[in-house]
Amino acid sequence: MIYLHDGGYDGFLTCIYHHYYTAKATAIYEEKTYQPMLLEEVKFIDTEQTKADQVQEAMLDKFTGQMNANIYHTFLSNDYEKDNYLLQYLMFAFKNGIATERLRSVDEVYRVQKIGRQVAFEAHRFLGLLRFSDLGTCLYARFEPDHNIVTLMADHFADRFKEERFIIHDAKRRTAIIGYQGQWILTDFDRIIQDDLLGEEVFFRTLWKQYFNTIGIEGRKNPKLQQNFVPLKYRKNLVEFE
Repeated sequence: MIYLHDGGYDGFLTCIYHHYYTAKATAIYEEKTYQPMLLEEVKFIDTEQTKADQVQEAMLDKFTGQMNANIYHTFLSNDYEKDNYLLQYLMFAFKNGIATERLRSVDEVYRVQKIGRQVAFEAHRFLGLLRFSDLGTCLYARFEPDHNIVTLMADHFADRFKEERFIIHDAKRRTAIIGYQGQWILTDFDRIIQDDLLGEEVFFRTLWKQYFNTIGIEGRKNPKLQQNFVPLKYRKNLVEFE
């Protein structure tokens, strides 16, 4: 039985509940990304908060904080098989408890730890790479990360911009974090924000580009090292590389 869910973390946890209490899942996928397989029975699982909460409480009770972080980070990855990696990990972890964290040579554990680190690293990297523009009514930042990391960054910027309205737009997934006064919400966001910016914003962008170009020492330029810190795939939304 292949379980499909709505793409939310609670939807995935509801599938895990049904795996243990209804019928074993051979695989789990998000419905909108699922690629149909021949001769496989498929069932869509409606998200049920009480069932998701039961699984979450069991995870909090039996796993370490780092294990739970790796599980959530892996769920946010762009890997098509991520839910199945998590299914195998959870089956193993519920049997072995906190000892799971030390068993890095086990495939089920290694995959989730590796993907979890990759997602966390990208989120940390964008805390420094995100560029905000002042649109007058709010601060706006557009980016296109590999993984679905926008919620991992929300608390940081909600705390940093407590007195500002801000939007962090994941253009690849057409979602955004909208924040104000230390609070934030995640919402669908399909609007295109044009670059016809306010005069003052254009001035500061020009100033930043001049600073970026002037501060560099010609004899110490190292494009390869620069690409390690700021990969080419991220540069389309960075002012200094326009």
